[in-house]
Amino acid sequence: MSRDVFTQSDLAQILAHGMTPEKVISQIDIFKKGIPFTKILRPCTINDGITALDSKETDHYIGVLDDARKQGRCMKFVPASGAASRMFKYLLETCNELRGLNDPETMLSDDRCKPLLLFINGLEKYAFYDDLKKIIKQNGEDPDVVLKAPGVNRMLEYLLS
Repeated sequence: MSRDVFTQSDLAQILAHGMTPEKVISQIDIFKKGIPFTKILRPCTINDGITALDSKETDHYIGVLDDARKQGRCMKFVPASGAASRMFKYLLETCNELRGLNDPETMLSDDRCKPLLLFINGLEKYAFYDDLKKIIKQNGEDPDVVLKAPGVNRMLEYLLS
């Protein structure tokens, strides 16, 4: 993949995040190739991968959490299972491969689109659905129009950015 795939807007956003096009391409390659599974030697136990906190340390970290919460710096953490990475890997590849495909009949007859159509049909069931709608609305667009429009370009752009 070369840096020619990025628009001027993409490049500006990449630089604004302190990244380089090469670093972004490297990260996309990780999605494409995947990461080899880690070879696990043994399960973690206390003092071997797990740090046990005494009551003083526990109180300290509860205070740290409370301070962060009061400052609005807390968010829900959902650990990655690997399934999400695999799902988004497919979506990234699909977004690039099927860019510009907007005809519903063509999409229904194109085998490459079947997993994508299954994903789109179940979109409302995903935990991020309400957040996706909120972001679309914050950008001045109608979520129902973007999410129900023929083709998938706008929806995927929001989802993958």
